[in-house]
Amino acid sequence: MAFDELMGLIALLLVVGVPSLAFATRFVFQPLLHEVVEAINKMSSSRSLKDTDAPELEGRVDRLEELLLTQNDQIERLIEAERFRRGLESGDTVPSLTRPDKDLA
Repeated sequence: MAFDELMGLIALLLVVGVPSLAFATRFVFQPLLHEVVEAINKMSSSRSLKDTDAPELEGRVDRLEELLLTQNDQIERLIEAERFRRGLESGDTVPSLTRPDKDLA
């Protein structure tokens, strides 16, 4: 009789236990799987974004560098013009421009 009881227990586990385990596994792993798929999609979209936008971004950085250099040059000219004006107003000595190669335009 022990064999018949063991077979009944195994049949019960197969009929009830396996589907229960499958449902539990599905509900546990579904959010995890969803997050993994989203992460993979984000990685692939960011990778393709980097590949397609790289020349455009390099151009934008180049333009920003040019603007920064232009602004620095203009600030230096304004500082030099202010020094020149203060020298003229003080009347102590004749002011001179330190950068005669650059125009004040």
